Amino acid sequence: MRLRERVADWMWDARMRRAESTARLISIGLGAWTVVSAFRWPDRYQFTSTVITGAVIAICALVAWVRVPWLRMVNTAAGVWLFFSPIVMPYQQRSLAVSQMLVALVVQVCSFIPLWSVALDDDEPAILIHQH
Repeated sequence: MRLRERVADWMWDARMRRAESTARLISIGLGAWTVVSAFRWPDRYQFTSTVITGAVIAICALVAWVRVPWLRMVNTAAGVWLFFSPIVMPYQQRSLAVSQMLVALVVQVCSFIPLWSVALDDDEPAILIHQH
């Protein structure tokens, strides 16, 4: 492998690690915001669900950051629940429902960044995006 190819690989790897770290930080922040929003807009019907889901999102994002990739799928499921819970359960605070739905959409996007890092085997990427 030539030096130019190695440098290109290192640069690509650094960009992917930065994208993954940014996505995890965003998810941790949004999970924390979801917990805070449950107290900001108290809702008799959604309070427990919002606090638990926000905590799951923040904790899973933190643990997924240390290379437990399947927790990203738990984050995806939590985001789906967060999005649909105002639809399937009653709510009192419209602001909380809107916040939940917006946070859920961003968590969904972040749970798939970078898409190519989820693998069954650490040596082989499940989805190959970048080739030389």
